[in-house]
Amino acid sequence: MSIVEPAKLQRTHHCERVPARVINLRSEATRRTRILGDLEAAGGFRVSLVEAVDGKLLPDDDLLRNTSVQEILNRSGRRMTRGEIGCSLSHRAAYHDLLDSSDPWTLVLEDDAKLDTDAAAVLAAADPWLTDTHPRLLLLTPLRGFLRKSGVPLTNRVQRVQVTRAWDGAGYALNRAAAAVLAELNTPVSLMADDWIAYRGRSNLELAGVDPFVVWQGASIRSTMEAERIVSRTSKQRTLMYRLQRLQQNVRRVVLERLWWRPFWGHDTHRSRD
Repeated sequence: MSIVEPAKLQRTHHCERVPARVINLRSEATRRTRILGDLEAAGGFRVSLVEAVDGKLLPDDDLLRNTSVQEILNRSGRRMTRGEIGCSLSHRAAYHDLLDSSDPWTLVLEDDAKLDTDAAAVLAAADPWLTDTHPRLLLLTPLRGFLRKSGVPLTNRVQRVQVTRAWDGAGYALNRAAAAVLAELNTPVSLMADDWIAYRGRSNLELAGVDPFVVWQGASIRSTMEAERIVSRTSKQRTLMYRLQRLQQNVRRVVLERLWWRPFWGHDTHRSRD
């Protein structure tokens, strides 16, 4: 399979209104069946499948040609695993799929995602914000840091909030402008699929989240990449650029959190759930 133009599973399901693109490996039939069943039961979605790229099957020369090794080391302090590269390529395929369609925006889901019962209603309420020419991305998963007092109501229970820290690609919505920005930024691949703060820092992407979150990864569903990540983390290659960037980011975050976010904006974090 080409990693530049990952193939798409040509099947569309008859949910309505909210366009949803589910990233799924062709070999993961059990996950595919589960999430499609959940979305059909929830209602309110028009679902299509985007075939994920299996990083383990990519030839070495394709990996080298389509990744920026030095940029990866500078950002992450280690090499990306094959699974992580495949994940970034899979999300990029979803962005191209959106851009090839007439949809103004889409929900992107990984196949191990679980959805709250009112996820479709939250997204329908977010439609005016997402339908915009400015690049906008709405995280639906647990946030590592957000400003509670920045909230804009979406429903009587859920509000849109400003994000300070986040990394989770299980479920989010983005518009066409954001899809174009993210696809360009990660060609060649230099960022994890869910390195949202880096995407925002390198572009004019407007990043927001929801409180409470409405999408999460079930604890009983083990990520296919986790074992590979554990091995990779034991082989860190921290470049000088990585160390300087991390120091700058940590100092900035601590100052902002203690002097501005906590006292004035109600800085908070989400706890995950099964």
